[in-house]
Amino acid sequence: MNPPIRFARFLCVAWMVIGLASAQDAKLIDQSFVGTWMVIYNATHGGATQMLNVDISPSGSFLSTDMHGGAAPTSGRFEADRGKFRLVAKDGTVIEEGTYEPLGPQIHSISPKGKGYWSKVSNESKQGDSSTSAEALKAAPLEPILKKGIEEARKKWKPDAILVEVKVVPNPDGTVDLTVSGGNGTLRFLSPAKQEGCLGLIGNFGEINLFPEDQPVSASKWSLPKNVLALSKALSVANQEHAGEVREAALYGCGEDIDLRQFCWVFTKSDAVVAVDALLGHTTDYREFMDGRPRAKAVPFSANTGVMMFQNSYDGSGPPEMLWFAKHAVHLAGLDEAVLVMVPWRVVPKEEMLKHAIHAPDGITYRGDSELYPRGEFSPLAGELREQFLRDADSIPIGCAPFAVRTVQPLSAYPPGTKERIIHQLESHWRSQGGK
Repeated sequence: MNPPIRFARFLCVAWMVIGLASAQDAKLIDQSFVGTWMVIYNATHGGATQMLNVDISPSGSFLSTDMHGGAAPTSGRFEADRGKFRLVAKDGTVIEEGTYEPLGPQIHSISPKGKGYWSKVSNESKQGDSSTSAEALKAAPLEPILKKGIEEARKKWKPDAILVEVKVVPNPDGTVDLTVSGGNGTLRFLSPAKQEGCLGLIGNFGEINLFPEDQPVSASKWSLPKNVLALSKALSVANQEHAGEVREAALYGCGEDIDLRQFCWVFTKSDAVVAVDALLGHTTDYREFMDGRPRAKAVPFSANTGVMMFQNSYDGSGPPEMLWFAKHAVHLAGLDEAVLVMVPWRVVPKEEMLKHAIHAPDGITYRGDSELYPRGEFSPLAGELREQFLRDADSIPIGCAPFAVRTVQPLSAYPPGTKERIIHQLESHWRSQGGK
């Protein structure tokens, strides 16, 4: 027998062994178990109820996390066939074994742990997804989870479900760890039509487990705009004001009046609570936010955030025009995002610019450092400046102070009639505040 033939026979035998092993593996895995499950165990002989998030792959590998935080995550091999199952650790130790029976959409099991009630969350296992590697799960962005949560709530609970509150424990960089035991955060949903609530628990791999409530538990009832600040960005803003470990991050809205509504990321730290406006991107007074007091006082805007913007003089000569702009959020019923507008807050006069200018024999250099120029009091645009401002396609004339605003996003990005709705809302609010 020559070596090539001997090698070929070896390969045939090897493939036969692999094929037999694969066939044997398949027999040990009841494919109805493949996917992600929420498993509730009621202890047979007393003790606390356990709630697990269990992911089972087609090959039989499993990953289990205790959603109450009572035990560390476990992994290994899951075997189930003809009414019997067992979980085997990677070292061969049998973790659990018992019997099971499909009952409608659920699977019921009995083992030394007690009676188990298996409710399927997803028909697909996430263990083979590269985005669910150990590294990715430990530092997952929150935003895709929120989007998925809304989709799941509308599909499996109520079609009009809105997301009204988020609570998570973030990593220092604003990501979330989806491998921790005890769950990874909560979402609160509301059905405006039914005035019913639903709790969503974020499990392993970002799966959402829904628990309907007869009455809304959350005091929040305002749909979170889809253009709220990402958790990582909001945390960065909060840390600039007060450093320290974050124990909890919560996102929700306050304010009965739609004109005065405010949405904030609230970061609870060991020695402080820091609120960050989730639309305007700056820290705000937490007590005022919770009291529902307006961001504005005498006018429907305030210098709560500013961006120094530079414009060339309109006639092409002389010093540049420098203005402070305040940012403001307009909430319109039926829109799933807030309309952000820039408000001309104050024009920096030439005398003020000359005070900080650099004078040289060859001319004057005007400095544009925003810290040199205080925001000052609100002073609306007038005359030629206002006319020039309104020539922009995204600028909107207002019949009250500030007499003109400009949308951050192009007006064409919003539904027809948005411009008129912004005018009506801002003018109505102005009159409600006693403006003439």
